[in-house]
Amino acid sequence: MSNAGEQSLITQSFRQSWRAMELFYAKLIIWQNQERLVPIYQLICLLQHGYCEYIRAGQSLNTLILSRAKEHGGYKENIMISARSDNKFDVFYYNGEIQQIDVLDQLFDPEFLKLDARLQDFLEQLKNCPLT
Repeated sequence: MSNAGEQSLITQSFRQSWRAMELFYAKLIIWQNQERLVPIYQLICLLQHGYCEYIRAGQSLNTLILSRAKEHGGYKENIMISARSDNKFDVFYYNGEIQQIDVLDQLFDPEFLKLDARLQDFLEQLKNCPLT
């Protein structure tokens, strides 16, 4: 298969991963009353439009995992976002060792749909990583 053909399949797979995560979190929120996950669901909806062709979305339990892996679980670098019981968010960046970015009060400004600057920087860094 040509590089363009392979890239097209990877891009399609990445887009599907975002749609799957949107559905996964919607089900948790609606069927299991996991209201604390609403901001993660909203973040998925927000990020899909700028990152779905470059970053794969996945999950482990209710932690959102963003990576450049061609297949689920094959990541060398990723971002993990977890909702805490105190309505804050743990955000980690992994590049061989886990680095906590911070505990965030919010992932984005809901009024202006602007991402937290630290999260935005790590997303851009991840977007430019090679595929694994």
